[in-house]
Amino acid sequence: MKREVVEEALRKGHLDVVFSTPTLAAGVNFPIRTVVFDSFYRRWVSEWIAHSEFLNMSGRAGRLGLDDKGLSVLITGSRTEFIQAKNYLTLPAERISSKLFSKSIRKSVLNLISSGICNTEDSLNNFYASSFWWHQHLEHNPKKTEDVPPLVAEAVQWLIENKLLVEQSTRLVSTPLGTAISGSGLLPATGVSLINVLRLNNEKTEEGLLGIPLLHAICSSAEFDVSTKQRHLPFARRNQPETIAWKSVNQSNLLIPAMSSPIYDRVVNAAYGLDQWAKGISERKLRRDLPSISYGQFQTLASDVSWVIVGLSKIVTSADSGVDKAFGSSLLIYSNQIRYGVSVEALDIVVAAKSFSVPGFGRQRAMALAEVGLSDPNQLLKSSLAKIAKRVDSLDRAKGLVEAVGRYFEKINEYWKILHEGKAAEVGIKELIERSYSARGHEYEEVVEEMMKMFGWEVIQLDDGRRKGVPDFSISFGDKQALLECKTKQKDDATIDKDEAFDVFTKAVSFSDEHLITLGKPEFDTFSKVQANGSQKVTLVPHYAFAEAYILFLNKKISSEEAFEWLLIPGVANIDLLYQS
Repeated sequence: MKREVVEEALRKGHLDVVFSTPTLAAGVNFPIRTVVFDSFYRRWVSEWIAHSEFLNMSGRAGRLGLDDKGLSVLITGSRTEFIQAKNYLTLPAERISSKLFSKSIRKSVLNLISSGICNTEDSLNNFYASSFWWHQHLEHNPKKTEDVPPLVAEAVQWLIENKLLVEQSTRLVSTPLGTAISGSGLLPATGVSLINVLRLNNEKTEEGLLGIPLLHAICSSAEFDVSTKQRHLPFARRNQPETIAWKSVNQSNLLIPAMSSPIYDRVVNAAYGLDQWAKGISERKLRRDLPSISYGQFQTLASDVSWVIVGLSKIVTSADSGVDKAFGSSLLIYSNQIRYGVSVEALDIVVAAKSFSVPGFGRQRAMALAEVGLSDPNQLLKSSLAKIAKRVDSLDRAKGLVEAVGRYFEKINEYWKILHEGKAAEVGIKELIERSYSARGHEYEEVVEEMMKMFGWEVIQLDDGRRKGVPDFSISFGDKQALLECKTKQKDDATIDKDEAFDVFTKAVSFSDEHLITLGKPEFDTFSKVQANGSQKVTLVPHYAFAEAYILFLNKKISSEEAFEWLLIPGVANIDLLYQS
């Protein structure tokens, strides 16, 4: 989505300069004339960017069909860099070999069917016969091409047996679950195994799933199987799990047997280590308990597993996952815990700090603030810089952190505001969307009331200025009802805190047992989200999620009833669920 926003802004001429990471530079279709490399050495992995990467990134300039010429500029700061730059410009392009069939053919078959590119085995075979892989082997080893049809047939059969594809007359069609697994980026075998595990344990609470049980299942999946060559688990000493890891894993209520993986030693170490990592345990203790896993390996492992959890959250929200849809929101929060290596209490400040690149602020300093109760974003903004600096070892770092926390949540809001204003202009409601993002207090309630009535819901204003201590609105559609409270952040706050988020509970005490909704902006803090995900009675709805539902409704992508039922799903409103309607 971010890539689409950047590309659209460039096409419209709204951006003069784009500063990008190598990943963005290699992946976007920029209509731009000049690419400038201020550096081409990756200090964190001690190597130059590959010649092929340079050609790919420099190729963003002068895109075919978008511009008639392009310019690539390399800025060098030393003799060594000058020589490397000259090599980039003079060496011939590296020989390229197709990796199409070195990975999972099931994954590519599922992607081709779910995207609508192919819909029969014949069309799949025709697609592969037009691929680079096919023409390479046709030239050097034509016998190899005969292996493709049997592989395609086997992949199709597996996908049908696992209910990711169905046969409709002469066509192959992706099921909702198949489409979700395709969109997750995970191997089909990974998606199937993990969703089956969650189905079998659907009665367990989040506390019984998140942590070692889920991590162990993920690390045992095909994603980390040595035969798939997808992702790597660090080796274990003497091919045995560490004693403390083995004991802790065996004492957990696992979702699958402890030794189900052929590399169970690595799986056990990884599951235990990541569980400790997500709790913010210090590097020193991690190294003492798991000497075979370096800190750098923990960071790579955390990134990989976090990515798997995000993919799993998308699968959970699919129409036929068989898993509680609200669990998807919990998975997204947990994925960030794994990614950043901190407890829930410290998650907001470390994410904000990373977003604004606060120097020297990472998981350990975030946990140091959490230990003295300074991790709540609003509390942090109201604390003295001296008190913060004492825990983060620098006054400048404290200033940078406070600035980052103060700006981060508004940055999220601003991102969605720009996105929604563009969509709203297409259906003639740009002014209303602009007001919904800028309004505060009573004015925000008025805008929300106007939007809800356009959904066709029955809206009754309860807090009309004469009746105090009640929710703002009672809303209903058919026989479904809810009470809704609007919240906007206070002047000096970064987020809507837990007291504001759950104020609707107190205000609804004299009403019947209806579902409770808090709609607010710019965002709820993560602690409030976790609390909501554990509730069966309340839904927290960030304004940008509500605005997305509103625009989808106006574009006839969802119905009034679907939007209303989405608001009634307990926990944190998940935008992905809107696209499953």
